[in-house]
Amino acid sequence: MTAPGWYPDPHGRAEFRWWDGSVWTASVSRGGQTFVESEPSQAAAATATVPMATSTAAKPPIGAGQIIGYILALLIGVGAGWGIGSLTAKDTPSANQTPGGATPTVGTTQPPSTPTGQEGAILPLQAGLDQLDSYRLVVSQTAQGPTAADRNDTVFVLQRNTSADAAYTSTNTTSASAESPEPSNSVSETWTVASERCEGSDGTFTLETRSPARDELEDALQGLLDLAPSAPQPTRVGDESMNGVATVHYSFQLPGLGGASGATVFANQGDYWLAADGGYLVKYVATLDMRTGPAGAESEIYVGTLSIDVLDINASAPVTIPEACRTPAPG
Repeated sequence: MTAPGWYPDPHGRAEFRWWDGSVWTASVSRGGQTFVESEPSQAAAATATVPMATSTAAKPPIGAGQIIGYILALLIGVGAGWGIGSLTAKDTPSANQTPGGATPTVGTTQPPSTPTGQEGAILPLQAGLDQLDSYRLVVSQTAQGPTAADRNDTVFVLQRNTSADAAYTSTNTTSASAESPEPSNSVSETWTVASERCEGSDGTFTLETRSPARDELEDALQGLLDLAPSAPQPTRVGDESMNGVATVHYSFQLPGLGGASGATVFANQGDYWLAADGGYLVKYVATLDMRTGPAGAESEIYVGTLSIDVLDINASAPVTIPEACRTPAPG
């Protein structure tokens, strides 16, 4: 049996169509975006070519960070890894790629996320936040496994005040392993106010004055990449207040989790909240927990969490260059 995944559309109406393992679905992809079209007729579905299964070569084992990182990457619409960013609609898949860049015949277990314009559709994060004058964005990712001692935590913070032309970012990463249980930590910070930018890491600060041309180029490049969290087949929970604004709450699960590896799934839950006015993402939380044996037994554990919070919405928090940036380094 051919595994579920994105394959060239046998009906010829799109570049790719989702095969659920038994039948062709109405989920299609064109130009890197997913849509749901009218269901193909029974006759068309019955006569459509079944995608050819491919043999899967043995692959070397991968570590906890890679496994959970790949799963979380699926949720945020990017390739394997921990990067914050995603493909945009301008990235068109080639003839042997899915919209997210994976080979269609491998059998991707994640169906397409909710198409833009439909109930529960999530706007790309930056595109939604561009509606706001100021905010504080917090993105947290955690990967744990194959033992409880193997853990990586990353917290990214962006505080922006558009009217003051100011922003602050920080990245805080902590990691530990069974072989090296003592946690290692790294923190980097950046303050930008008008044309001045200060970068700080491990007590060292660098201050520079930026040219308008450089700012324009970086703004253009930033516009080409945007974080686009996925939410396969979301269910509306209800209207709620979240992070100080009126929102609509949705929930989802990641289909097929554990199917490829045979691992037991102990947690598979996602929730997100969209602003009732503007539709931008206010909060997103996903928790995944897989184990190679029953709870409490000698087994590998793989736990991953991803959370996105938009806080201090239009609160106009000030951002200033710290005095340490203006103090010459000793020596």
